[in-house]
Amino acid sequence: ADDSRWLHRPSMDWETAEEARTDPTSTPGRVFEALRSLASARARTPQLRSGGATTALPSGDPSVFAWIHEHDAEGRLLGLANLHDDPRSVPLDLVGRLRPGTVVDVLDPVADLVGPDGGISLDRLGVRWLVATR
Repeated sequence: ADDSRWLHRPSMDWETAEEARTDPTSTPGRVFEALRSLASARARTPQLRSGGATTALPSGDPSVFAWIHEHDAEGRLLGLANLHDDPRSVPLDLVGRLRPGTVVDVLDPVADLVGPDGGISLDRLGVRWLVATR
């Protein structure tokens, strides 16, 4: 308690916290499941293996952060993050940065990528990790 950092480290009921993470209706449960889902997607995405280079890209929308991660042996991943509270769309030609093939969203493989305006659709505060399969 004499440590100045104590103010930011209150005591924690770890048993209650552990129970809350398994409740999908609780905030800790939703956050825990989202993190597990991201970790699983990351593990099954060879394009994100170490040794690659990441570059920010212009998305055409100031509310959408776009980046490409390129791994020499495994290929490229196009990442899109909508930082806006409203759905957004970015030009479909961004997928031209990927190798030829069928483009899928690693985070939601069954999602429709193209919105009604012909661009890549992003839900409010949504994220896409796009890869091209051969």
